[in-house]
Amino acid sequence: MQYQQRLKQILCEKSIQRGNFVLTSGKSSDYYLDARLTTLDAEGSFCAGMAVLELLKTLRPYPKAIGGLTMAPIPSSRSWLR
Repeated sequence: MQYQQRLKQILCEKSIQRGNFVLTSGKSSDYYLDARLTTLDAEGSFCAGMAVLELLKTLRPYPKAIGGLTMAPIPSSRSWLR
């Protein structure tokens, strides 16, 4: 199974909650997605990292670095360091 497909399965199993949620904007939603529950899971983190690497291999020119905010991406970025 490809990493992206498995990542999608894990997101559906661990990170999506269905119900009635009030968002910080005040609007309501039928679902809530907390991707941290997937990216902090061992298999989820591995699949996320491998899916990003598969995507990076298709880019031209190939990126020399990946950067972003230091608050949220740190747990997921460690899986890209291979």
